[in-house]
Amino acid sequence: MEYMLIMTGEKGTEGINGGMLKRPCAIAAGPGSNAYVCTIDVASLDEMMDAVIAHGGKMAMPKMVIPGMGRLGYAIDTEGNTFGMMQSDPTVK
Repeated sequence: MEYMLIMTGEKGTEGINGGMLKRPCAIAAGPGSNAYVCTIDVASLDEMMDAVIAHGGKMAMPKMVIPGMGRLGYAIDTEGNTFGMMQSDPTVK
């Protein structure tokens, strides 16, 4: 998967950093990711995936590993919005 980091500040400083990737699925006919998807940093991706499901959301696609970055999962909330959750781990391959 092509994934490009977008850094808004100097290394070691806070900023609105992110990434860009090709849309991994067809354009949604209704609610979904027709634009951008916000991704939040989480301490435990597995725990957050369980919490999403427990609160009525669902996973949009299987979790994945981004080598050298961490584990990433996409979910859909109860209103149909897609969002990402990233568990940082620079040791993953």
